[in-house]
Amino acid sequence: MKRQADLISYETTLVVRSEIEDSVLLKECISPLEKIITENAGKLISKEEMGKRKLAYPIQKQSYGRYLSLVYTGNHEVAKKIEAYLNTQKARDASQGHVLRYLTIRQEAKSSPSPSKVQSKQTLTSSV
Repeated sequence: MKRQADLISYETTLVVRSEIEDSVLLKECISPLEKIITENAGKLISKEEMGKRKLAYPIQKQSYGRYLSLVYTGNHEVAKKIEAYLNTQKARDASQGHVLRYLTIRQEAKSSPSPSKVQSKQTLTSSV
């Protein structure tokens, strides 16, 4: 069993084909990712569909894409397995693969500002 301190927070953002139906999106994109997270002692924090957006440049002859975001916790193996799965989805024939691009980032823990920064800010405001 993993300790809470061993869990790392990640966010994976996907761009999938815009014409994909909701049922296919759930079955072939989101459900497998949720399964990978839970099978590897991770926890899905949130998932969000950010909608259809115009891409800055065409990807695989696509001008629009649907953006999805998953926030989850787990060890580094969870992120590796998710990226391996997404690589297989992206590497398939361009006409059949649903994933156009993806990016996984490690979310840093929010820390309080250092005392020197707080002190310099207070000094600036008191001298005005």
